Amino acid sequence: MEFKFYNITDELHHASMAGGVIYIQPYIRSDGSQVRGYYRSK
Repeated sequence: MEFKFYNITDELHHASMAGGVIYIQPYIRSDGSQVRGYYRSK
């Protein structure tokens, strides 16, 4: 029996290259709180 394991990062990378999702860079809000980078759909 063969199992295939998926790397979520690779899937998101391929989706972003296809235009389905975009990566939001980490940033700091005006109140000083930090926001981590994340992927979201267009």
